[in-house]
Amino acid sequence: MKRMLNITTLDTAVHELILGSLSGKDLARVASTCTTFNELATGSSSISLWKSLCENLLGATVAQLHASAASPQDVANASFWRHLFKEASLLNVVRWCNETTRILRRNTVCEGSLSRDYGVASMGASAHAALVARLSSAADLIVQSEIRESEEDGAVQSHVDEHRRALQVFQNLLAERLLARTGHTATVLDTSKHIVLIGGLVSQDNAPKSLEVLIVDVKSLSIFSPKVDGHPPETRFRHAASYVSPPLSSALTACKESRDGWSLVVAFGGYNRIGQEFGESELVLLWVSPNGEKVKWDVRHLSGLAPPCRFHHTLHAINDHRGLLLVGGEGGNTAADYPQEEEPMAETQGVSAKLWLLDLVSLTWSQVQTRGAVGNETRTLHASCIHTRP
Repeated sequence: MKRMLNITTLDTAVHELILGSLSGKDLARVASTCTTFNELATGSSSISLWKSLCENLLGATVAQLHASAASPQDVANASFWRHLFKEASLLNVVRWCNETTRILRRNTVCEGSLSRDYGVASMGASAHAALVARLSSAADLIVQSEIRESEEDGAVQSHVDEHRRALQVFQNLLAERLLARTGHTATVLDTSKHIVLIGGLVSQDNAPKSLEVLIVDVKSLSIFSPKVDGHPPETRFRHAASYVSPPLSSALTACKESRDGWSLVVAFGGYNRIGQEFGESELVLLWVSPNGEKVKWDVRHLSGLAPPCRFHHTLHAINDHRGLLLVGGEGGNTAADYPQEEEPMAETQGVSAKLWLLDLVSLTWSQVQTRGAVGNETRTLHASCIHTRP
């Protein structure tokens, strides 16, 4: 008589391999079968299982953002990741974390921003010089304070605390000036767990002449201006951007940045303060280093039937990053794109004036063949996403 194998007696590594192949729903079901599997699926050793499920569902960067906003004690508990997966799956809980904003302000990196007088220009030269002087003095005193604190000199410590507060005030001011913007894009890089902010409309006093980049490190919850290489395009807002990972056969990968593992963000369209619109054959490329500390601009002029200049559109990588889909928007050629007469929606098939596709291998634009009920109204200031069928 053959002896039946007791699955609970297998090595822990085998159990983890089996459980790691399950969906969240099936993993929860397995936890209710017996004490052994309950411990494996919900105990302290299950953190990697639920964290992996969260990263697959939300993306590694968004999952890390949730972890950064929580306490280290919570993140070290499997229940944190299990509850995050459940809430993200059901979409029945929304949490606002004001503490995250406070940490971002505190961790705003001043270095590099002062060199272009950004964020403090509206204060006037004398006030700006005074603040920079106080910042330098504060930095020096804080370094020296490591030695002086041991002497328990109350007067010196009071002086150090005063400059620490001055430094914090300056960082808060700089954070407000860096982040107070509208019409920008925020692109998630799961490869390096960064968020890339591009462009946007800022106050007239702080408006840069070239397209600006800020990096958010979601693990440390810090914001900084990277070192910029290449030739930055003109400043703009109301554009669209998307992370792409083009195939090796694409001409976009034939550069040192691609070989060194840099991430690529592409931007299209937008306009500036004087109403100049961007688009058509121009595609803006931004390469971001793995640590986010360096970026390089490039501009390509592509062939094919490119979209007219536009803004208020959306942009998505599709087909395993072999294509880039542009949806809707408006601009100087809106009237030509969209008939103004109201016509009933009908079952039609043909070329859509609302969708363009960029082939990331041949770097050629084309309009998209569509079918189904298509309306003629302008689609702008909308939101869109890509859903992949399982």
